[in-house]
Amino acid sequence: MDTCSVLGALLRLPLPPPRARTQLWWLPVGFYVDVWLADCVFGPDQAVIPETEWKSRALLTVDIVNPGNLVEITILGQPRVQNQVKRVLLSLSSWPPEHRARVVMMEQLEESLKACAPCPQTPQCPVA
Repeated sequence: MDTCSVLGALLRLPLPPPRARTQLWWLPVGFYVDVWLADCVFGPDQAVIPETEWKSRALLTVDIVNPGNLVEITILGQPRVQNQVKRVLLSLSSWPPEHRARVVMMEQLEESLKACAPCPQTPQCPVA
């Protein structure tokens, strides 16, 4: 058989059905953390969420379930990425209570320093 007849025979064969690849990226992973932790990680107004999504390649939603107590974090993405983001966030939630007190104290210190900061229009003392 010559090459042309082999190619002609192959072209007459029916095409195999396309394989469907199902990837379960659309199944979200959700869990609950304390509000103070979500504020520390994502900021009080959740301004850090887009940057976190970009870096982790996962979509995040943060919904307040019980004001003052719990937020629900939902992660949508590849299963490996979902597990990694969940593991990081849950490891942060295992911080001891002393760390939470330290975070609150640092926030209060930051607010008091902002309140005591001199206006930019006032001249500063020259350093000799």
